Amino acid sequence: YYDNSGARPVFRNAANGTLRKIGSTGTLTVSGAYGGVHFENAGMLDIQDGELRVDSAHSSVGTAKLKITLGGPVAGSGYTRKLFGGTAQLGGQLIASFKNGYVPTPGTRFDVVTYGGRNGTFSTIALPTLSGPFRWKVNYDATSLAIEYLEAHALDDVSIAPDGSFQAELSGPAAASAALQATTNFVDWITVETVTPFDGRHNFVDPAAGSQSARFYRIQITE
Repeated sequence: YYDNSGARPVFRNAANGTLRKIGSTGTLTVSGAYGGVHFENAGMLDIQDGELRVDSAHSSVGTAKLKITLGGPVAGSGYTRKLFGGTAQLGGQLIASFKNGYVPTPGTRFDVVTYGGRNGTFSTIALPTLSGPFRWKVNYDATSLAIEYLEAHALDDVSIAPDGSFQAELSGPAAASAALQATTNFVDWITVETVTPFDGRHNFVDPAAGSQSARFYRIQITE
């Protein structure tokens, strides 16, 4: 149909609707030429293959869902994504799933949404469940929403030494810093030890642990 001015056609994907791209690793474009089509999305955009590019005016509401697949490290032929020629209006849910048994190499980055600028964020982002010492990192930067598959940090050899001190060895990817923090009430946390930079392995020690009837710990990592 046409918008209120009667000058621009509108393509609307309703809340119970699904627009699916499948079969080609190429790019499907909603053109902005000659005023373009106003693209309204309230339903599911299911990009199973290739890329969907929106160059026209567009809007998105809270019921909108964007589904993408991760089947390799290369955009289009490997993983699917949505491209905006201008400013992206983000909202609703982003849902990602692995395809054809693909397992990324640690450090792989997927720019699943690209834009010239953006307004808003996705209300929820659902990513594949991981097994083993791996994790997801989500980042909105100046030109894209990226998800990264990274090695996770792990605590090894957690123990109480004969002198009563608490010890725990942290291993994993290098980071700007890592800090051991302690509390007795889960409200007031104190920093016991900080290592800067964290080079991949460090043995943290709390010599005051023996003087406490109970103490709880966490590791804070700054990347």
